[in-house]
Amino acid sequence: MKKITCNEVFDISTIGQLHKQLRKALATKAKKKCLTLDGSQVERTDAAAVQLLYAFIREATSRDIEITWHEPSESLLSSIRLMGLESSMSLPINEIST
Repeated sequence: MKKITCNEVFDISTIGQLHKQLRKALATKAKKKCLTLDGSQVERTDAAAVQLLYAFIREATSRDIEITWHEPSESLLSSIRLMGLESSMSLPINEIST
């Protein structure tokens, strides 16, 4: 299982490297495709970063890549909720309702 970590400052100024990692993950040829997004370090985020994750998760899901989360921070969860994307981000139920 591959793990991709989001930076502490997770906004438009820092998402370039993450975008490259996400594109590479989509190109994986493994039989069982699983990916964990680690959002535990995120302290500050913006709409552009959340939109990147949303687009990635949609594309990954369409390619049968299983997405799981490792401890998404409250800051990240708050941004996702603010944008109304809770149900579209492959978050565990307990993370959605908090």
